[in-house]
Amino acid sequence: KPLSIFQNETYMKKIFTVLFVVSGLVLVYFIYEGSKEEIAIPNNSVDMAYPLKNGSFRVTFAGKSYGVHQGNGEEYALDIVRVSSLKDLFGENITYGTPVYSPCNGHIKEIHDGEPDEKIFVKRKGAIANKVIIGCQGFDVLMAHFRNGTFKVQEGDIVSIGDEIAQIGNSGYSDGPHLHISAFILSEDKEKAIGVPMTFEGEYLVKGSIFSK
Repeated sequence: KPLSIFQNETYMKKIFTVLFVVSGLVLVYFIYEGSKEEIAIPNNSVDMAYPLKNGSFRVTFAGKSYGVHQGNGEEYALDIVRVSSLKDLFGENITYGTPVYSPCNGHIKEIHDGEPDEKIFVKRKGAIANKVIIGCQGFDVLMAHFRNGTFKVQEGDIVSIGDEIAQIGNSGYSDGPHLHISAFILSEDKEKAIGVPMTFEGEYLVKGSIFSK
């Protein structure tokens, strides 16, 4: 049965809408790929392995922006979530429970555990995150917002690149499951953390960066 004129127009509008959205996504991708080449890697950056694997991941925040990463040592901090497809951005949270791995060879300097997950979309001031600090070679790495009770390591443990640390949760000042990671060195008096830029296997990640492992 042939389509009516109205049905034909509706069908064509849907096709043009899909083509418009796809074209926009392609344009954004090429703009992003082009902009990456213009971003210079800071000279004082430290290189690590990716702390996440077996999927695709996106940087949602980088550095001090939008009221996040305001503490000492967070000048180059990253927030990272898991993304497998566009539909996952609007469906169930697939970041929660994702294993996190050591990005360097070092030792566990500090662990804080026992905090519950916070409600999604709500940032509760004063909430404390489950976290770990790893002493790497010449710098420290802080990773936070872990799920309570999932740590595979203890303070004092020696860790190698790829050793599982814990699972991503939503503890602390957070409105959704994500991994917070930052690298820092201590000031001469050991009283202040000074953030240092990070590269991961040679790649300098910025807000919107996507990587797969």
